[in-house]
Amino acid sequence: MTPRDHITVVVCTYNRADVLLEALASLVDLRTGDFTYDVLVVDNASSDATPTLLAEFVAAHPDRFQSIREPRPGVSAARNTGVRTARGPWIAFFDDDQLADPDWLAELFRLAQRKQSLLTGGSVLLKLPCGVNRRLDPFCRVLLGETVGRDSEQPYTRKVAPGCGNLLIHRSLFDQVGLFDESLTSGGEDTDLYRRLRAAGVPGWFTPSAIVWHLIPRERLTVDKLEWTATRIGGHVARRERREQGRAGRALMLAIRATQWCLAKGPKQLRAWWRQDSEQKLALRCWTRFLSGYFQEAVQGWRLSRRVAPNLDFRSRGLMPASPAR
Repeated sequence: MTPRDHITVVVCTYNRADVLLEALASLVDLRTGDFTYDVLVVDNASSDATPTLLAEFVAAHPDRFQSIREPRPGVSAARNTGVRTARGPWIAFFDDDQLADPDWLAELFRLAQRKQSLLTGGSVLLKLPCGVNRRLDPFCRVLLGETVGRDSEQPYTRKVAPGCGNLLIHRSLFDQVGLFDESLTSGGEDTDLYRRLRAAGVPGWFTPSAIVWHLIPRERLTVDKLEWTATRIGGHVARRERREQGRAGRALMLAIRATQWCLAKGPKQLRAWWRQDSEQKLALRCWTRFLSGYFQEAVQGWRLSRRVAPNLDFRSRGLMPASPAR
C-alpha cells in the first residue's frame, strides 16, 4: 500500500458530546480494500464534555483516531486545521452528527478511481428519532440535509454541489484553489469551495451508494426550528448569489424567486389547506421563511421580519432565535 492510497477522515465538532461518540464509533471499522485510513477529530473549542469524551475515545483507538483543538470559532477554521493536519493525500469530510455506512468511504474512493476524479461525494439520508414516522415533505427533508432526487451516479453541476458532510477530496485541490474561506461565518463554506473548484475546471462526481445517515433530534423537527432553518438557508443562498452575480443577475434571481412563489407554491398552498395536509402546509410555511431570509439578505435595507434578521448568522454558537411573529 502506497502513501497515495491513504485517506484522513476529518470530523469537526462543537458541543455535540451527546452524539459525537456514536458518530465516531461508526468510523472505527469501515470496509476498505484498496486504501488505508485514519480519523482526525477537530474540536472547535467545545465547552461541554466533548474534550473529556474525545480524549477517552482516542485513547481507546490510538491507531485509528487522533484529535486536535482549534480555538478559533467557526467551522471553516476547524476544517482548515483538519486539512493542514491530515496525514493522507486524500481527505474525507464527515460531520459530528452522522453515522457512516460501513462501505461509505470505499464507495467514495472507488468512484474517484473509476472516474479519475479528485472530488467525489455521496448521499445523506435522515435518521429520525425512534418512534417518529412522519412523512416529511421533500422540501423539509432538504432543509434537514437529506439528498433528494439523486438516485444515480452523476457529475456535480452548477446547481448541484457537494456538501462537507459527505465529501472526498484530494489535497492537491486545496493547493490549486485555496482553503475554506474563514470569512464565511454563517455557512456556505463548502459551496464556496466547490464554486472555486468548478471555476478552475475541476470536475466532481456523485454516487448514491456512498451513504451517511444524519441524526435528527426531535427538537429539529419542530415548526419553529424548521422555519428558522429555512430562513437561515434563504439568507445563505442570497449571500452566495451576491458573491457570484452582478446587480443584473441578482435582480433577475429576485424576479425568479417571486415568480416561483406565485406560479408554483401559491397554488400548492391553497391545495394543502383544502386537503388539510399538515406536512405540506409545514413545507410551504418553510418555503415562505426561505423567501423571507432570501429577500432580507438580497435587498439591502428591506426588513421583512425584524425578529429574524439579527439571527440569520447561525454561528451564534447553537442558539436558536425566537420564532418570528406570525
